[in-house]
Amino acid sequence: MKTSIGTQIYTGIKIGVAAHVHGFITENVPSFTIWAKSLGAKNVELTCESAIETQKRTFSRRGVKQTVEDINCLKNSSKSPQKKEKRQVSAREKFKL
Repeated sequence: MKTSIGTQIYTGIKIGVAAHVHGFITENVPSFTIWAKSLGAKNVELTCESAIETQKRTFSRRGVKQTVEDINCLKNSSKSPQKKEKRQVSAREKFKL
């Protein structure tokens, strides 16, 4: 999960794997989604490749080497039945505010 500065998440909210959240988060956020509903933006699907690259940059800033297991974990999470169900909800386009 990745949050922008000033993001507020209500208690008990579930945020999925590799989700990026912005604004006020008042409902559950599916995995591999860029979520900024409270800011008036469409919720956009995040590709697995993008999540892998984000993880790689984050790990390198912390001096951690991304492993094959880390990559496979993201790939397997992106193929879960829950993810496929939520794909119909999220738009497949570039995120913009």
